[in-house]
Amino acid sequence: MVTEQNVMDLLPSAVLLQLDYVKDVCVEFLQIKLNTANCLAIREFATFYNCMELLSSSEECIKTHFLKVVEAGEFLSLSSEEMINLISRDDINVPFEEKVCLRKFIIVIFNYC
Repeated sequence: MVTEQNVMDLLPSAVLLQLDYVKDVCVEFLQIKLNTANCLAIREFATFYNCMELLSSSEECIKTHFLKVVEAGEFLSLSSEEMINLISRDDINVPFEEKVCLRKFIIVIFNYC
């Protein structure tokens, strides 16, 4: 049974052993648990283990709820390059005024990091 306690160990093992069914169950579990507080970590995890479906789901969460993702705090642990990449995206769902502020934020990060 996949749980919050074992999924982060189970998925890498399933990938290593090429157990596609177990991998798919883990991915589905993580997609259900995906939210604005954990989508950046899940995105990184999905990228590392080449789980494209999970990566796509986490990218969609980031895109759709960008301001909540930023407010969740995990955003501040990103490198300046990762921040710039996320903020620079044209498909993030933020009002125009916030996009202007985010663009200015990119300039500040770029100049000081």
